[in-house]
Amino acid sequence: VEAALLSLGFPTLRAVRKIKVSFHATYLLDFDGPVPSASSSSSERAVLQLIGSELGDKSLFHTARPISASSIARATALAQEAGVSVPNILATGLVEEFGGLEAIPFVIYEFIQTQTVEDEVIAPEGEWRRIYGALRQQLESRSLADVDTEPLPRFEDCFAFVAHLAQLAEEAKATELVEALSKMESKLRQDNIQAVPPTLIHQDLNDGNILCSPDPAGPSGAWRLDALIDWEGAAVGDPRLCFEAGEPWATLRQLAHVTKLRWLAAAAKDVGGAKVGALPRCCAEELLEDYQKLAKKLKSSGWLSHIEPLPRRL
Repeated sequence: VEAALLSLGFPTLRAVRKIKVSFHATYLLDFDGPVPSASSSSSERAVLQLIGSELGDKSLFHTARPISASSIARATALAQEAGVSVPNILATGLVEEFGGLEAIPFVIYEFIQTQTVEDEVIAPEGEWRRIYGALRQQLESRSLADVDTEPLPRFEDCFAFVAHLAQLAEEAKATELVEALSKMESKLRQDNIQAVPPTLIHQDLNDGNILCSPDPAGPSGAWRLDALIDWEGAAVGDPRLCFEAGEPWATLRQLAHVTKLRWLAAAAKDVGGAKVGALPRCCAEELLEDYQKLAKKLKSSGWLSHIEPLPRRL
């Protein structure tokens, strides 16, 4: 990464500090001089993210459109077009090897000066909810119906998402999920669910990703958005698939997670032949943790006829 940055005109790297490692690895970089194209006041700093997982833990996913530096860059650009403050992407590239993995994409972001510290400092509840609501409104008010959003996962409407899940269930030979997803499509139509234009969906609007600080230009106690970060889980589709709390949306999200895991297990065993395709890079063990709980919920509510056991490790 350092060699790539030097070739792009970045100054010498002075220090590196690990921020966190989960599905991806994130580091704070300190340089000996100003960082090219950085708009923030801390121009001698940047954030490095190594993209470890191509398939994350979010309910909206597409196995043929993995998480990549390109997908993150496209999501960031679309968010900026919608008026959302996001960190500028300063550079992208590929690391030949990292931690036993090969061909790891990386993204360098500008460092955002903020008062938010994950799990420690966040905006007051009322201010946070106001900022959260404004972000939702900005993203959901911009239709992407006629916008090129490649290479992001995209579903034109909720029915297209159900059809994608059904295809994965068939490839995995998961008959209980094929039946459940057929019932889900019927349920959506019986409830007269109308298609809405696809929009950009972040999928992880939590207090660690919505960076905020007190607003000196606002009234007493007001906070402002500094930036919305962590766009690796972004997708394009019906926002109700992610945010609607009621039914049938909550059940559909559960079916999505269970279908993903059944497909992964089938791909790992090469069940279903060539149509299953190559297994995307992911933290399979972490994804498997919720399988039994979600499957039990779906069975108890009548959506699944039975629970197919999965291996503890893939």
